[in-house]
Amino acid sequence: MQYLVMTSDIGDIDWDRHSDALKMESKHILSLYLKGILRNIWFTDKKDAILLFECDSINTVNTEMKKLPLVSNALIKYEIISLNPYTGLERLIHGAN
Repeated sequence: MQYLVMTSDIGDIDWDRHSDALKMESKHILSLYLKGILRNIWFTDKKDAILLFECDSINTVNTEMKKLPLVSNALIKYEIISLNPYTGLERLIHGAN
């Protein structure tokens, strides 16, 4: 199953004051890649992160997100969205209009 995670800052944060937490965050992100459950990560124009997980359950995603230093230090919050298979092609396969 795939999950999209959207993050956002909690309040107005001076990121220059959190360089250690940002380095720890990068290390943790790398560990998620190496575990094979984080497939991709991007930044939005607002510098919020978007993560794509592929794993067994939403509970796994939530557990891993809570371990991120920026989450555990209450600097960012997140929302998990389950990505379900697109079923619209069934209309073509089964001949429905």
